[in-house]
Amino acid sequence: MEIRAFAEQVLSGTTIEDKISAPDAAGVWPFADDAPGPALDAPPDLPGRPPELAFDRRPPHSDQFPGGGRLSSKLTDPRGRGIVLHYFANHELLALEVMALALLRFPDAPKAFRAGIVRTMLEEQGHLKMYITRMAELGVTFGTLPVNSFFWRTLKNIASPAEYAAAMSLTFEQANLDFALHYEKSFRDLGDDITADIMLQIHDDEVRHVEHGVVWLRRFEAEKTLWESYRKHLPFPLTPSRAKGPVFDELGRARAGIDPVFISELKIFSSSKGRPADFWFFNPGCERELACHGKLPFMPAKAAFIEHDLSPLLMFLAAADDLVMVSRKPSLPFLSSLKLAGFSVPEFIEAGETPNTAALEKILGSRKLGSLRPWGQTPAAMAWFAPLANRFTRMPGTWPRGFDVFFGKDFAARVAPDDYSGQLCRQISEVSAVALQIKSRGFSHLAIKPVLGASGLGLRRIAVEALIALEADASEISENVKIDLPCIAEPWLDKVCDLSVLFDVEKNTGNVRIIDITRPLIDRSGKYSGHALGRPFTFPDANAKPLTQDFFSQFYSVWMDQLRESALDCGRKMAAEGFSGPAGIDALVFRDPRNASLCLRPVVEINPRLSMGRIAINLERRLARGQPAVWLHIHKNVLHRTRHHAPGKSFADFSMEMTRRFPLVTTSKSESAQADTLVKSGFLPTNDPEMANGILTALFAGQDAAQYAWNLLYQKPD
Repeated sequence: MEIRAFAEQVLSGTTIEDKISAPDAAGVWPFADDAPGPALDAPPDLPGRPPELAFDRRPPHSDQFPGGGRLSSKLTDPRGRGIVLHYFANHELLALEVMALALLRFPDAPKAFRAGIVRTMLEEQGHLKMYITRMAELGVTFGTLPVNSFFWRTLKNIASPAEYAAAMSLTFEQANLDFALHYEKSFRDLGDDITADIMLQIHDDEVRHVEHGVVWLRRFEAEKTLWESYRKHLPFPLTPSRAKGPVFDELGRARAGIDPVFISELKIFSSSKGRPADFWFFNPGCERELACHGKLPFMPAKAAFIEHDLSPLLMFLAAADDLVMVSRKPSLPFLSSLKLAGFSVPEFIEAGETPNTAALEKILGSRKLGSLRPWGQTPAAMAWFAPLANRFTRMPGTWPRGFDVFFGKDFAARVAPDDYSGQLCRQISEVSAVALQIKSRGFSHLAIKPVLGASGLGLRRIAVEALIALEADASEISENVKIDLPCIAEPWLDKVCDLSVLFDVEKNTGNVRIIDITRPLIDRSGKYSGHALGRPFTFPDANAKPLTQDFFSQFYSVWMDQLRESALDCGRKMAAEGFSGPAGIDALVFRDPRNASLCLRPVVEINPRLSMGRIAINLERRLARGQPAVWLHIHKNVLHRTRHHAPGKSFADFSMEMTRRFPLVTTSKSESAQADTLVKSGFLPTNDPEMANGILTALFAGQDAAQYAWNLLYQKPD
């Protein structure tokens, strides 16, 4: 029988017999490929089907495929198991029709490739027969339940043999390795060995079917790795997420000839299976952009590493099926370590050191996206993405003219004034006046901040006496004290503890939703350096002294409510001025110099953007209950404080030493659910140590590791 005739029979036949009939081999290959005929120009809208197997009929509710928690109870009933097999049988039928279509679309493909498809079809026919027979024994007739057309609609337009190998063999059939193994165990646990044996046989056959795709995809593009070739030829909207099932069968994949790198890449891969992915973009220079009036570069050259090193942190905000734009994708070993620790890993878009929208368009292909989620919604960020606006179903709204007022350090003083509010100074004489004023109130130092700054960059601590001594000569002040104008001048408070309140302002309603209250860690120079997690008040105050009973009696009974009320009030005022989106408030507890009493300053600064506190919250959710932890941002110069550091040592060297000293220990609520894995103790980098240029971020969990991080931050000897 000619292969073309066999393919036409399977694709266009209108009876089950047409689908499962093949010439009797009798030990001899019964097919010829001497007349493959012309290529089928376009696929039929639908394959031939008997009426009872027409696509997309609405199912009775009770006969839908039992997913989630309903599965185990459904499988105990014979008819329930028959319903499950009905869905599997339709997948086998769809596979036969897609394979037949491939034979008709690609008559000029290598004959060995075409013969391999036919061999696969013969086995798929055998699978379909087994399903039909077994489901009848369980009280279900093939065709009495509705079937869907997703498989057909997704694969009918494959454009080349390489796309067929990627989409059919290495996606749907690879996923069947997992599904067959999972259901084999499920049926076996229920005592249904007959159905379990069928699933096991199908699993073993699928190994060969996947192997067919592996062999040919390597032949079609020998110069690329299998993973690279697979990603290149997998047609949208398919993603590697479709190549995985409820379990992950590493052994079966290895038996099919899939290499370890491919297996590891697939294991950590996450992507949307239907929902348009949100697109996360890190633009840490929001405030500097406004200070530079939108003129690039927003980050000074010496701080350009911040964007490169920290952009992968958006993975901890993104959903597993979102996209995160980075200059370089983190390494496979690093992402695998996060996956093993229970974190989901989104899909990364590698845009290079100087990304541009034209290159991004090419990478995205025809993908539609959900929401654009920049770190900060600035004019330059919105302008940069404007050419891609038609890809997004939801773009951030445009703030009113002059929205940059939200980013200014003087904004907090306007919406939430207090006795310690900073004053905007445009002249040195104004700074001197503030110094005189705060001296009379018992403060010894002045905090000087840039009007537009973040994470403590540009913050300076200046002795009041130094300013007063130089007051007579403004030029001498400028030369010796080096104050950049305009600036914010305020008292330098004797800090006990930093706090942060995170909230969202809804776009249309203006409603304010409090997310959480966190404890950021600020180093002695005033720069952001991480967060205390788990039991955040286990650790000492900013002066390395234990937090007092006085602190706790006020914090939980008074200050927590005051912080929330302040955030709600600020959020409402921001909404009234046109703001919407994520925001946060920096607060602190300090000791009054006049009477040494503890005081709360609920609004020090307002950050109208995402902040590291949100990432810290999501990291904390992956901690085992009751464990203190520190999420530390380690700058290169901090390594010099460790006894392990030597000239030439890198973040990777430091991470290896920390991993040896504080091995990661996880716990799990469930043996099978990766999402239930929690970090109990140990060291876990949260950006890639091999790629970090200036900042390594890492989780130090458990008392010993967290104490080490605390000592490192506050410059105690190692």
